[in-house]
Amino acid sequence: MNNINDKNESKLIYERVDKTMKRQGTTIYALALKAEVSHATIYKWRDTHSMPSIHLLKNICRALDIKFQDILIDDDQLIHLDENEKEFFAEWRKLEQGQKLALMEAMKSMIKGFSKD
Repeated sequence: MNNINDKNESKLIYERVDKTMKRQGTTIYALALKAEVSHATIYKWRDTHSMPSIHLLKNICRALDIKFQDILIDDDQLIHLDENEKEFFAEWRKLEQGQKLALMEAMKSMIKGFSKD
């Protein structure tokens, strides 16, 4: 039996698939045919929010010509970094934990000093 988190995750994954299908102008029937699964399987997933198998998800990704991670992570959840941010995090990874804590405190102090409270 699926728990609440599984149902929520399943629903989110289906919504990403549905969004991709709409963007591509495809239907559940067309997707099922291309993914080599029954349309009933996809409808069941949509309606019951049961967690689909990895095999089903891979077939759906192949049929939609998308990467597996595209249905697991929504674009809104991704953080896009500019070059300065990438450089900052590259240097951050080189620091020891104590140095990271000190840098965080320094940054907080800088921000506090710049705010107009």
